[in-house]
Amino acid sequence: MLDNNICKKTKIISIILLFLYLIYYSLIISWIKFMHSEINIYSVVGIFVPFILFLLITYGLFKTSGLISKKYITINLILIILPVLISFGLVVYNEAESKFNYEKWIGKQDKRVWMVDDLLEKHKILNMSKDDIIKLLGKPSDTQYFKEVDNIVYYLGAERGLVRIDSEWLVIWFDEKDTAIDIKIMRD
Repeated sequence: MLDNNICKKTKIISIILLFLYLIYYSLIISWIKFMHSEINIYSVVGIFVPFILFLLITYGLFKTSGLISKKYITINLILIILPVLISFGLVVYNEAESKFNYEKWIGKQDKRVWMVDDLLEKHKILNMSKDDIIKLLGKPSDTQYFKEVDNIVYYLGAERGLVRIDSEWLVIWFDEKDTAIDIKIMRD
């Protein structure tokens, strides 16, 4: 009777834990999607630490209750590995989408916001000529936002973050010799 009671309690606890685990991963997947998280220490820890903790807790529950059966373990493993794989897949996809590529820059203007950091890191825009920048980035956006006599402006897309109200713009200023002297990412 005591073993049956322990088995029922363990099943209830493991179902509650599984439910909380799936809620956690639905939040993680949403966060990765909306924040466009890339591969870094925070995303890897956020994905794998809860997975490892859940495995240890579940193993402890199974071990103490005697619920170790291949069927039960297989179902739980599938349910707990799937969100981890989806999360990691999204992070890898975001990483690939964040790399600057001329064709993507020209073709997906609303996705430039994810590429701009890689662009600025890999290409030394400062001290480049205006013609070289236009060769690298294509024709500037046709806009009056932030437009001045001595600059060019590129639309990057909706601002990064959970609340995406404004747009982001890459603004590059030039001196009298058409050499880039300043770069800013601005929001309207």
